[in-house]
Amino acid sequence: MFVGRAEMVILASGRDSMKIFISIDRLVCTLICFCVLLAGCNRSVEPAGGRPIHPESTAATGPNSAPNCSFMGVPGHANRIVYLCDASIWMIAPFDDLRMQLRKAISGLTSDQSFNMLFIHYDSCLYMDKANLNPATAENKRNAYEFLWTYGPGGSAYPIPAIRAAFAQNPHPELIYLLAHDFDKVSSYQEVIDEVRKLNPQKAVKINTIMVKASEAPEFEKALRTIANENGGSFTVVPKNDIGKVP
Repeated sequence: MFVGRAEMVILASGRDSMKIFISIDRLVCTLICFCVLLAGCNRSVEPAGGRPIHPESTAATGPNSAPNCSFMGVPGHANRIVYLCDASIWMIAPFDDLRMQLRKAISGLTSDQSFNMLFIHYDSCLYMDKANLNPATAENKRNAYEFLWTYGPGGSAYPIPAIRAAFAQNPHPELIYLLAHDFDKVSSYQEVIDEVRKLNPQKAVKINTIMVKASEAPEFEKALRTIANENGGSFTVVPKNDIGKVP
């Protein structure tokens, strides 16, 4: 529309030459305003106290923006994960199914994530790596699969050493999956709750608890619920015979 007007004015007589310059000047100004408006539409929105967020990408930052993970059907969002599982005598029957669930969980991790596996065994701890989380590379995943078949369940379950080892990992974990049938060698379940409170005072580590249930154990269930609730996690019950059936 503007160009057509300029051409018409150019064909006008000499006494109207001033109109040519006025029309062209208006055309340039209009184009400049249009370009400025177009550029403004593509600008990033600068939040009051943070980095620019593009209008088409407003994903939240924080724990939920971390990569996904899942274990025993329990979802999570974390870069650094510890799988802390019961390897007591009570887990003999379902332990092969637990191995397969751990393998599935680890195989789903990305190379940006890191992990470790620890097992509660007697009053000690069995571990894939004593002190370090391992990047979820193909090689480390293969090492994890081999580790799963290195040891078997047996004995009692005193979880304190394994819980301490989980929190002592380097780098510090963001998420712990705690799966257990029972803590049969503690003086009371409150001992475990208090230990977690001491190790995680700022609640920086999220804990998802999973109860492997063979019979009614209300006090143990209450303890796992409390640990999950106090540490930003979820509590899940899985029947002992159904571990292999969890998708």
